[in-house]
Amino acid sequence: MANVKYLFQRVMNMNYKAMWEKISSIHKKTGRSRLAIFRDMKDCAVKYGAGYMDYDLFEMYNLTPEQRDTYLTRGRNNALVVKYNDKAYTGQFDDKVQFNTLFGKYLHRDWVPVTGDNREQVMAFLAAQVIPQVGYVGWDVCFTPNGPCLVEGNPFPGHDIYQLPVHTPDKIGIMPRFREIEAEEKMMNEE
Repeated sequence: MANVKYLFQRVMNMNYKAMWEKISSIHKKTGRSRLAIFRDMKDCAVKYGAGYMDYDLFEMYNLTPEQRDTYLTRGRNNALVVKYNDKAYTGQFDDKVQFNTLFGKYLHRDWVPVTGDNREQVMAFLAAQVIPQVGYVGWDVCFTPNGPCLVEGNPFPGHDIYQLPVHTPDKIGIMPRFREIEAEEKMMNEE
C-alpha cells in the first residue's frame, strides 16, 4: 500500500515539463520514439519505482528487465526510508543543531548554532576573522578522515558554480542574498 501511495504522490507532484525534456534527450541519444520511451519509462516507474531521472541517470533504456531490477531507484529508496526510519526521530537529522549536539563527539570540529539571535557568537566563531579587513572570501575546504581541512582562501571568490542553471531552478542568482546581508550589516553598523 505504501508503494501505491508513494507512486500516486510522485505522479501528482511530478515536473512534467522536465520529464518531457528527459524523454526528448533520450530520444536524441537513442533514436527511439518519444512514445516508446514514455511507455518504457512508465513501466519502469510501476515495476521498479524508477522516476524519469532514475530512468535517464541509470540509462534504464539500455538495460534488460533483470538488470533494471538490480537498481536502487527513488521509489525503492523511499520504501527503505519508510521501513527503517521512524518519522518521530528523523527531525534530529534535519535540525542541524540537534544533529551536531547528538553526534558532537563524531564531528571532530567546532561548531556554533546559527539561531538568528546570536550574531556576535557566530561572528566570533567564523576561519574569516583572522584577517577582519578581508570579509569576502571564498574558502576551499576538503574533508579528511580527521575532519574538515582548510585548503586555501581566495580574496576573489568564485561566483559561478552555485549560480549555474542546475543550482538555480528558480532562475534567481545570489545578488538578492548579498543585498540582504549588506543591508543587515549597514543596520548593525548604524546602531
